[in-house]
Parts: sequence; structure tokens; C-alpha cells
Amino acid sequence: MPASPRAAGDDAGQAIRRVLAAHKVQTADGGVDALALFAAHPFDLVLYDVETADLSAADMYQHLREFGLERRLVTMAGARGATLAKLVAEAAIPCVDKPFDAGEIDLLLATRPGR
Repeated sequence: MPASPRAAGDDAGQAIRRVLAAHKVQTADGGVDALALFAAHPFDLVLYDVETADLSAADMYQHLREFGLERRLVTMAGARGATLAKLVAEAAIPCVDKPFDAGEIDLLLATRPGR
């Protein structure tokens, strides 16, 4: 693992940067903007808020499959609904509960396949 893994976050911006201060973090203004980042840069982890309005977590998963990055997706949620529960179960995508701490993300960076 690189000394400072790259993690992409969607629109939680400053909060993600504070919690993940030890990592290189790049944020996007939403799911569509995040997709442009994935096409241009390699990321070790994609931390995606399921409440992002412009692209559902299921749609983000499908797009990441096109880039071969689906195993790097980690969803984050304040509450888990039935749709998220199904995606997490069927695609084996981890979900961290908000608020999360840096230790959870460090563990995910160390253990996610596809790195």
C-alpha cells in the first residue's frame, strides 16, 4: 500500500478531509463529477455517500464496474434502507455508518481486494 493512499469522496468535502487527514483525499460535487475523477485518476478507495442526489449507490457501483474499480467502493450512510441493504449484501460492498472515524477507513484501505 502506498504511504498515502488516494481516496475519493463524493460531497462530504471538509468532514471527510478532517477525518482522513493522513490520506490524500479528493472530493467531487456529486456522483457524476466523481465518475470524471475515476476516469482520470487511480484511487485506492471510493467512499460514496448513498444520499448523493445525482447518482444512486447502485448506479455508482455499475459505473465503477466499467472501470474495474467496483471492489474499491465503500458506501457510507446515516441510515440503511432496503435498497442499500440489498446492494451491500448482493455485491459484498461494505457500508460505514456516519459519522465514521479514520480507523474504519484505514482498515478498509488495508483489506479491500483489487488493490
